[in-house]
Amino acid sequence: MPAQGLMAMVLSSQASGDVTPSPRPGMIRLSEEARPWYTGAIGERVVGRVLTELGPDWTVLHSIPVGSGTSDIDYVVIGQAGVFTINTKHHPGKPVWIGGKGMRVGGHKVPYIRNATHEAARAAVLLSAASGMTVPVTSVITLVGVRNIVTKRLPDGGSVDLRIVTERQLLRTLQTRPVFSAEQVQRIVDAAVLPGTWHKKPQPAEDGIAINLAFETLHDGVSVMDARIRRRAYWAGLCRRLVPVVVPFGAAAVLYWWMTGR
Repeated sequence: MPAQGLMAMVLSSQASGDVTPSPRPGMIRLSEEARPWYTGAIGERVVGRVLTELGPDWTVLHSIPVGSGTSDIDYVVIGQAGVFTINTKHHPGKPVWIGGKGMRVGGHKVPYIRNATHEAARAAVLLSAASGMTVPVTSVITLVGVRNIVTKRLPDGGSVDLRIVTERQLLRTLQTRPVFSAEQVQRIVDAAVLPGTWHKKPQPAEDGIAINLAFETLHDGVSVMDARIRRRAYWAGLCRRLVPVVVPFGAAAVLYWWMTGR
C-alpha cells in the first residue's frame, strides 16, 4: 500500500508511546513519537494519489524495503520515460531553499539531496544486476505542501540525475520522452517486483490492507482532534486581538455611565 512502511511506524509508535487521553470520544491525540511518522505518511499518501493518474503503461511500487536493515524507498516508478525513485517530504507551509548540493527547509539544513541521490544510485545498481541491463535511475524529491521553493543554484545530484519538484509538478516531471522500449520496461519490471532484488533478507509481506484500515481509523480521530485544536487556537488568537480594543472601549463606557448616571 502507498506509505505502508510509515503507516506501520505510526501505528507502532502510537501503541507504545506516552499518549495523553483525548478529551472526547472519537478524538485521537497522537503521541510525540508518532507525530513525525504521521506527517510523513500523509505526504506519501498525497503522492500515491498523484501517481494513480499515470497510465497503465507505468508500474508503481510502494514502500520497497531495501538493503539489509529497515529502510525503504517511498516509490519506484517504471515506464518508458525511465526509472525513478521518489523520495517524499511533507513540510506544510514551510519555505524551501535549494543551492547546489545544499537544501534548507524552514531555515534548517536537511540531508535530502545526499540521501535521495544515494537511494537512486543504489537502486540503479540493484536493478541493473537483477535485470542484466544497464538501468539508470532518476532521483525525484517530491515536496508536499510547502509554501515556496527558492532555487539559488540548480540541485546537484553529482552522477545522479536529480529533480526536486512539488506534488503538483510530479506528473509532468515523469512524463517525458521515452528512453526504454516496451520490452526493456518489462524486463526491468520483472526484476523490480522480486523482493530479493532489493533486500538481502526479504521478510514475509505484511497485511497492507489491515495496516491501511487501522491507519484510516487513526487518521479520522486525529483529524477531528486537530480540527478542535485549530478552532481553539483561532478563538484564542481572536481574543488576543480584540482585548486591546474591547477593554479600553468597555472601560470608557463604564466611566461614561458612572459620570452621567450621577
